[in-house]
Amino acid sequence: MARHIGWFDSSQDWTRPSEKTVAISSAFSDELMQEYREIVSIISELRPFIIDYLCIERDFSELSTVEALLTAEIQKTGVVPFLAGTAFMPTHVAAQHALTNFLISASTFLERTICRIARTYGNDSTEAIGFKELRQMLYSQSFGYRLCYHLRNFSQHQESPLDIIPIHAKADGEHYKVSIKLELERDNLVKGIRKIRDEVSKQPPKIPVLPCAQDYFRCLSQLFHFLIHTQADRIGNLVGYIAAIKRTFKNMPSDAVPFIWEGDFPPTNPEFQIKAHSFSIDELERLIQIMRAIRARSAGPFQYNESSVSQIG
Repeated sequence: MARHIGWFDSSQDWTRPSEKTVAISSAFSDELMQEYREIVSIISELRPFIIDYLCIERDFSELSTVEALLTAEIQKTGVVPFLAGTAFMPTHVAAQHALTNFLISASTFLERTICRIARTYGNDSTEAIGFKELRQMLYSQSFGYRLCYHLRNFSQHQESPLDIIPIHAKADGEHYKVSIKLELERDNLVKGIRKIRDEVSKQPPKIPVLPCAQDYFRCLSQLFHFLIHTQADRIGNLVGYIAAIKRTFKNMPSDAVPFIWEGDFPPTNPEFQIKAHSFSIDELERLIQIMRAIRARSAGPFQYNESSVSQIG
């Protein structure tokens, strides 16, 4: 089957390929295709890790805003908080949902990452050893990590993490100003979380949720950042490879993206199926954005030696 490298104008209708939307350049040999697969494969290799991390990021974003959103919703209803239990049941559901989702996505990321690293790189690889060492270090340094990690098991096997959601109302002129704070009942956790029972027992009776979740998310972000940096050389190779590919097309529009086309062009069969291979440029750019955002949120140096490949954050 014929194979060529070219570019596609992404501003056009991709379902109707023609000379106006697609430009085909030189033939693409089997040797070049093998090189392409070896270099670009890093994106498909890292994609599952990236998706799981983005799930944590999304759930943490929801959790971090739930107090303000629920406060505004209750304030808008005008219902007297202490006289309307059923009216505020959706508030409890929303808060429980946000916290549970975050705990589950965090645990899923950790467990899947460990399995994927072992399967992809080996149990004795630098990736596996480094990830384990960093995870243990962050666990030992962060109460938020320890609490949220065990809170997930507690919430799944024993009890809901949020026993009650206190609604505070303070007089503000002729009206009351409502506020909500998500808090964990210390005494309930002491009964159910044995591994850090002594530490939990020394906490205040009401443990704020968001500071602990924020620290847990920070640790998980650092673990993800470390994992991606173990592949910094391969990502750097992909950055250079894409730059070299783009240089081969002097007249490529700014909205166009390079790709590899298999089959005749223009298509001679009206029943043809598009078979093309992308260079995963958009996924690479998204990964770089994620890495730089993690670095920007970091208050200090990470607990490992970072790569000199500046393109990935």
